[in-house]
Amino acid sequence: MVQKLFGSNTRVKLLKLFLFNPNEKYFVRELTRMLDEHINSIRRELENLLSMEIIKEIKASKDSKSNKKYYKINSGFGIYNELKALFAKLEIVSEDELKNKIKELKGVEYFALTGVFCSVNSPIDILVVGEPNQDALNNIITQLEATTEEEINYTVMSKEEFIHRLDLTDKFLYEILDKSKIVLKDNITAEIGAKYYDFSDLDNKA
Repeated sequence: MVQKLFGSNTRVKLLKLFLFNPNEKYFVRELTRMLDEHINSIRRELENLLSMEIIKEIKASKDSKSNKKYYKINSGFGIYNELKALFAKLEIVSEDELKNKIKELKGVEYFALTGVFCSVNSPIDILVVGEPNQDALNNIITQLEATTEEEINYTVMSKEEFIHRLDLTDKFLYEILDKSKIVLKDNITAEIGAKYYDFSDLDNKA
């Protein structure tokens, strides 16, 4: 999916490396070893990324005897946050093992990603409705944090609490539901969505 979207497997590998390691800098031959790509492909895609100002070139310090040029992400790039969020989202929705873990998480009626995963300003990053096993949920949260390299804020509420908050037009809950989301599990919309609030239209089903 990602390769089709960005047109080059080498470019995708470089973007993922730079985006998820924003404080690191790399030189060409180091990148060829790390990504297992031909040096000409690496150089070509580095030039493409430089021309778009997604990455920047850093020369060795004057005190260094090396003439190496290093490359790192340009965090001042206009859509840096959006691009990082997009890659995090694509990584997650294309990760079948993780998606299956979430879908098979017992006691969960609804599991949605928002916030950092969708590059939107939301009170939380994950909404879970149900009564999941906390250890299993913690394991999933840890995997998601490793993917995004962000601390994830999440809320778990029972189905009864969820319905009660909908009845009360709870500001916190509606603010979450009004945001863009990636819904990875939904056993609840068909049962109560139409009766209380048609939030299914706002969802991006994965």
